[in-house]
Amino acid sequence: MAKDDTDSFAVREVAGRQQRSVLRRLLSAVFAKRYTVKMDGNIALDTKIANPMDEMQTCLRRGKIIKSGDNIDVCRAAWQGRDVVIKWYKHVSLFQSLRYTLKRSRARRAWTNGRRLLALDVATPRPLAYIDEHCGPLLWQSFLVTEYVGSPMLDSVLRDPRVPDGRKRRMIHQTLRLVDRLGLHGVNHGDMKHTNILCDGSRIVLTDLDGVEVHRLPWLQRQRRGRDIARFLRGITTLLGPEAETRTTAQSHESSRCEPSFVRRKQDTGTLWVCPHWRNEELEKNLLGGQEALARHFQLESVPSAVSSRVCRFRATFDQIESTLFLKEYLPRSAFDGLKHLFRPARAVRAMRASEMLKRHGFDVAEVVMMGTTRTGVLKDRSFLATVEIANARAVYDILIEESKASENHSRGEKRQLLRQLGDTIGRMHQNNIVHGDLRPRNVLARRSDGLWEFFFLDNERTRKLPYLPARLRLKNLVQINMLPRTVSRTERMRFFQSYILANPSVCAASKAWAERIMARTRRRFSRKGW
Repeated sequence: MAKDDTDSFAVREVAGRQQRSVLRRLLSAVFAKRYTVKMDGNIALDTKIANPMDEMQTCLRRGKIIKSGDNIDVCRAAWQGRDVVIKWYKHVSLFQSLRYTLKRSRARRAWTNGRRLLALDVATPRPLAYIDEHCGPLLWQSFLVTEYVGSPMLDSVLRDPRVPDGRKRRMIHQTLRLVDRLGLHGVNHGDMKHTNILCDGSRIVLTDLDGVEVHRLPWLQRQRRGRDIARFLRGITTLLGPEAETRTTAQSHESSRCEPSFVRRKQDTGTLWVCPHWRNEELEKNLLGGQEALARHFQLESVPSAVSSRVCRFRATFDQIESTLFLKEYLPRSAFDGLKHLFRPARAVRAMRASEMLKRHGFDVAEVVMMGTTRTGVLKDRSFLATVEIANARAVYDILIEESKASENHSRGEKRQLLRQLGDTIGRMHQNNIVHGDLRPRNVLARRSDGLWEFFFLDNERTRKLPYLPARLRLKNLVQINMLPRTVSRTERMRFFQSYILANPSVCAASKAWAERIMARTRRRFSRKGW
């Protein structure tokens, strides 16, 4: 009789107890279950639980299911005294287990990418923990735990008829600027569906980060970025009309220089750059001739400005729509200006490039329509910049000096909110190593929309991004923005500074010394100007 092959797997009785065969013990050791657990520093896993998967399964049973599928279950639950979202990446097949064993689990990648985006000051639910279960050498299943963000998805906001179209377009443009901002660091989201984007007040929050990619090759990053934008713009036409996709696609064009996104027109008297979506033949013919030539065809209104520039306001028609423009003409400040321009671009060109840089980092500026330079002598040239008027926006200085008692003016609470949000905005600017050339309160426009303040930065020709922000430039900006009206109390100024510290914690350790230096320098400026 042939020997039964199953005898090698039989359990034998030895000295009153069962003993497994050597092969079974070897297979059990090779394919034993083990767990990889990574948690936030403020959370400690209960050591009494031998299997961490048991705690996750218990939370899933007690929580509220948000999404259930063959591959992933998403649940809102209570865990470690927190309101969290738990993602369960299930085991589907051996092939998928082998694939994610080599690529690392989706939970681990989402954890790593979430911490990476938070370090880049990009809003995303904070990752709290991930747990990987391995069956021998293969990854079997995994769990990801993140903070719960109770904000609506962009998809539901865009489909809500009660939300104004202006707010919808602002969210679309803000998301596209965020994609450009990630591109500066070589990061692409990988799945820019509207359901993966949350609208948390004035912020855009990115979720579902297991597909995030980091590229070191510029051409590959641009290709993936184009795929992200195409995925995001899918369906925009049906929601907001065909003109919305055209406009948002044009505004999402990433360019660190002015020439690629503008049409260049070379003429005998100079060079003109025109935005393709703001064409006016009559205006383009007369811009290079200066304000004197422009005044013969348009009604100009002079606007107060510095000695080194001339600013006027006028109305022009673009695609049968009349718009208000500001034309800023940069005048020579000294005899050395022409010599400087032999080695660096004109002031209008630098202002335009700085505006593009600010937009890529998520800050608002006046939209540039046209820009030009004219050579008037051997070492003399003239440059100008035309921007669109920002509707319903006023200078921060003018808002703070208005009387709160008037019904049409802003209340004291709204002004306090303005100071806090302004501190947060400038803190984020400095966190990105961006220094503004002239950050006085009159060069920052504010507009209240949907209960929040929006800020627009003007006079950006000296604004630049540095590899490292020196303390003297940080102090210079903070003193400039602190040149608020004398009616703004010290307590209200400290509200601004506290919000600045929260957004820019690098000065938190020496916050008291910074506050004293800022106030002392501000007092000297006030006394020097005779205010």
